[in-house]
Amino acid sequence: MVFNEVYSAYYKAISKMLKYAIKKELNKELMYKIIKEVAFEESSLNIVPAIEKEEWQLLTKEFKTPIINEPALCLTGIEREWLKTILSDPKAALFYDKKEELKEEGLFSLNDIVFFDRYTDGDNYTSKEYIGIFKTALRALKERRKLRIRFVSGQGNEGLIYSFKNRIFR
Repeated sequence: MVFNEVYSAYYKAISKMLKYAIKKELNKELMYKIIKEVAFEESSLNIVPAIEKEEWQLLTKEFKTPIINEPALCLTGIEREWLKTILSDPKAALFYDKKEELKEEGLFSLNDIVFFDRYTDGDNYTSKEYIGIFKTALRALKERRKLRIRFVSGQGNEGLIYSFKNRIFR
């Protein structure tokens, strides 16, 4: 199950509940709060009854657990291989530059992937200057800071590029 959006949310919610149960801090109110934060709000329709009926044997209806150590969710080998493939794209370095941490071979090489609808004269994503500018903009977004952008096109024009096909009609 590679990065399953639904089941991963369930696992993360239960994992967090178990962490609180180990510390004897879990209660019903906290359980609902965790589900709302970590999973999907409607997940409580499945998770809560399963806990109340003690179907999983990991958590009793009294919010106790036989587990002693906090659970850790690890990536599977195939998930790490998939990440290695994604991180081999030069654009990945704009967001994450620690490819050496993944020791696995990639699941595919970039030569195995057919890209379509891409610009062939795009930006130089591997340029140190480009990466620096991108990371500055990304940091500003994360920190919710204002960012003043001055753009100079390849033809030396300053300002925003606007084309008819990019118009948004409301």
